Amino acid sequence: MSRFKWTDRAGTSHMLDDYRPIVDEIRVIEGKMDELLPGLESPDRAVRDRAREIAGKCHERLIQLQADLVRWNAHADAETQSAAADMLGQIAQLGTALQDMRLVVGLHDEHAGLLHDSRDAPEQREAALAGPATPRQMLAIKLARSTSKPSAPTRGEAWAWLNSQPRFRRGLASDGGWFAWVDPEGHAYRLVDPLPIERMAITLLVQMEAVGDDLGVRDAPDSLFITVERGVALMKMVNAIKQDLDRFDHEADARDLAQCKAYTADWRSRRRTE
Repeated sequence: MSRFKWTDRAGTSHMLDDYRPIVDEIRVIEGKMDELLPGLESPDRAVRDRAREIAGKCHERLIQLQADLVRWNAHADAETQSAAADMLGQIAQLGTALQDMRLVVGLHDEHAGLLHDSRDAPEQREAALAGPATPRQMLAIKLARSTSKPSAPTRGEAWAWLNSQPRFRRGLASDGGWFAWVDPEGHAYRLVDPLPIERMAITLLVQMEAVGDDLGVRDAPDSLFITVERGVALMKMVNAIKQDLDRFDHEADARDLAQCKAYTADWRSRRRTE
């Protein structure tokens, strides 16, 4: 946010981040005016003239301060409009960046939904799995880099194939793993894969997209400011989740390297004893 240039009653220039110094000076000038009232009513002409002179200067300053507040409001509205436009751009970029993640989360939520809805109806589950693959599954298969893709799979076959691909494979368990993670609400987990973190990222993305819808309403500056602030808070949470995912990738890579080194050392040890 660009800062607002303002000059106080002493002639000193300031670059303001908010309007409170202007309001503070208004309160000071109003207090001085209150102190002058007895003098304006004094039977002594000299006292009245002096009080009138000071009151006139105070009145002129109050007019200037009110004009400063009008300028501040125009400045703040313009800054909010700019921030709203910037936020819309960030939301669009975030949606693009998380396309793959949204697909992965959607696939697993879709399958989890089937398992939940058919938990007491095994025949219904089998019939669904024997039916055609879902549009989301077919999209994932289309985007997969494998050269051996199923052409017309059932829903069950598509699920099995997609779960064999590292890009889409995730487990059902959300605890009991090796990666320590604390969600935004303070709940601690030991994850086996990043799906709960990815699900949280997509949840935040959906909330950000809802903020984006509200950012289109530009005729209520106060409401728009609150919406922008809500978007800023959500974006901070998104960035924290990104850091969690980066940490997962880093620790998973280190874990994989350690396992490979252990395997290599074991192999060499066995070779030396042969």
